[in-house]
This record gives sequence, structure tokens and C-alpha cells, in this order.
Amino acid sequence: MIENKTTNEKYTINGKDFDIIGYVSPNACDKGARVEKDYPGAVPLLNIKMMSDFKWQYLSLMSRIEGPEGYESRGEDVPAVIEKLKQWLREHIDCIGDLKPEEQQKINAVLNESAA
Repeated sequence: MIENKTTNEKYTINGKDFDIIGYVSPNACDKGARVEKDYPGAVPLLNIKMMSDFKWQYLSLMSRIEGPEGYESRGEDVPAVIEKLKQWLREHIDCIGDLKPEEQQKINAVLNESAA
């Protein structure tokens, strides 16, 4: 098994360097498997920080609360979408850990105000 570790190699995307943490195979028989760099067709696996689903849903909710007119102008039923996002966030509240403390306070306040 090949570990996820940063090599001294970098891969540049749009002028920004990312650490290569390993290589994977795109081949059908071993698609996604970790491989050595010289493996035929090996593709670099990059260390790119990703946003969690919880944070994405949180930001979507806050955007609608703070600026509903942008969504309404596109025909969105903003109150319905807000309620759907709140429900999703309540169901996944155990994933709140990747929010900053001030974001956690904000989402807790928003979820608690509508639950009352």
C-alpha cells in the first residue's frame, strides 16, 4: 500500500503550486488505485483543500438569508429553499466541526430560531 504523503514535487494549476501527495491510476482495471510515479498512465494526486458538504450548505443558506433578492430574481422559492437547507443542516449537524467558531454560533442561532 502506498501512503498519502507529500513529496517534494509540485503540480501547477492556473499559476498556483500544489503538493503532489501520491499517484493514482486512471486505468479501468485498477481505477483510483495508488501507484508508483512511473506506473503507466499514473496521474498525480494533489493536496487541494476541499470544502465540506456541510460548509457548502451553510454558505448556501447564509447567502439566501443575507441576499434573497438575487435568488428570487431567478424564480427561486427562497423561503422553501431556506427551509430545505435548514433541514439538511439539522440532519448533518454532527459535521459542524469544519466551521469557524463564529460560523458555528451563527448556524446554531439560525437553526434554533426556526425550531422554536
